[in-house]
Amino acid sequence: MRSWFAERYGDFVLFRPTAKDGWGMALWLLPFALLAGGGLALFGWLRAPTVPKAEITAVAPEDNDTQV
Repeated sequence: MRSWFAERYGDFVLFRPTAKDGWGMALWLLPFALLAGGGLALFGWLRAPTVPKAEITAVAPEDNDTQV
């Protein structure tokens, strides 16, 4: 039964692409490349330096020169 499907529709229907040609190799390597790329992106995002927030200093009311 499987051989009939493979003969009729090609190796694609078996979900086991051969690595003979470029497309077969891409089908095997693309999921691993996407997983590795996503892991590297997540690692870079988590390790990104954070911008330190400006320190807030208290201002006495008499030092405030804005008019309300």
